Amino acid sequence: MNGEKSKPHRAADLAADQPDVPASNAKWRSHRAQRPDDPDDDPDDDVLSDRERAFLDELADGIARRHLAAPALLFLESVKPMGFITSQLLYFFRPMVQLVWPDPHRYDQLAALLERRGVIELLLRRLEARY
Repeated sequence: MNGEKSKPHRAADLAADQPDVPASNAKWRSHRAQRPDDPDDDPDDDVLSDRERAFLDELADGIARRHLAAPALLFLESVKPMGFITSQLLYFFRPMVQLVWPDPHRYDQLAALLERRGVIELLLRRLEARY
């Protein structure tokens, strides 16, 4: 403006202005793997009550008894980043579930557990132990 002509931006000029960004996701993943204090990667089983731990064990036992551990592991790994959203979807579908089950107490318990960060990882660990 002020009488200066603006130069068209080239990709090389823009890249020179950017801070160093890893060239591939592999570098980012290796950096993330070096962080042991990440709550998503190392959930603590102590935050759950005995009743909640027993519920997760029953759930893992039921999945393993039906020989659905491999599909469940695949599904849970894919939805792990969306645990809270999954719990909210369970609350959303509760009126329809209530038509089938008059008192879906265990359904509510699962929805409440999924709200917490790291619970899906704990369930994955229990399933892997039974697989």
